[in-house]
Amino acid sequence: VEEPKGDPMRSVLWAAERDRAAQKIPCSVGEFCNRGVKSVIINLKDDADKQSFLDLLQTADAFMTNHKVQLLKDFGLDADTLKASHPHLVYSHFSGWGREGPYVGNIGYDVAAFNATFGMMRFMSEDNNIMPRYPLGFGDMITSVAFAGVTLLGLVERLWSKQPRVAQTSLIASAAWCMSTAMLARQQGAKPESARDLLDLLAGPQSWGNKMFRTRDQEWLAVSCLDAGELKKVLKAVGVAETAGEKEFKEAVGSQTKEQLVAALAAAKVDCAGPA
Repeated sequence: VEEPKGDPMRSVLWAAERDRAAQKIPCSVGEFCNRGVKSVIINLKDDADKQSFLDLLQTADAFMTNHKVQLLKDFGLDADTLKASHPHLVYSHFSGWGREGPYVGNIGYDVAAFNATFGMMRFMSEDNNIMPRYPLGFGDMITSVAFAGVTLLGLVERLWSKQPRVAQTSLIASAAWCMSTAMLARQQGAKPESARDLLDLLAGPQSWGNKMFRTRDQEWLAVSCLDAGELKKVLKAVGVAETAGEKEFKEAVGSQTKEQLVAALAAAKVDCAGPA
């Protein structure tokens, strides 16, 4: 259901997609996120349109929304109201900060409610303390998968219980999940200040076994070895001693091409993930 002027996602990338903008065609990300979706324009401020919307809900299995709690109450589309008028529905709510708490009335774009919450932006920063910039809708995309999941779970629970269900997820909940390893490390007494620190902590003395190294042809080799035995296999494949340190390993990788390294790792039966 879209407002009369259309979903803002239709035009979010028009500045970069001028051909689509000139023809008023939805931008690529708008099409991608809404593929397979049928849309209808309804003005909820109009009484007749509002009734049409409520009639439409009679044919639906779930009501999915990402509006603020108070706005939904103002339009009579809050969970309690729809539970009374449409008891068959699963009420599924996507929010920035959750359905209760001190920030419930705030908007919740992913740059704040996801990227900055729990220090994710600071935690992922590298040298010079430069805050990373995430792709457009990074937190939105992650949380939307959870949103679909809780809605489906609500439908299953309603099938079992024959009772109305409220399903919810939020950007801040997704951020907490994504930062759970760092949060748990702090709860156990460790104090990793960055993602690099956390990997170093997990890997122990051979922490450099979870870093990235440049190849001779300017590609990257990302090494992820939490097991000492696997790391020894990698060292041998690259052509350095099992007792080699990070400096020797870096020099060995830098002297070989990506193709040479992939072949050597494959010959040593080292599992590789990613493009070869």
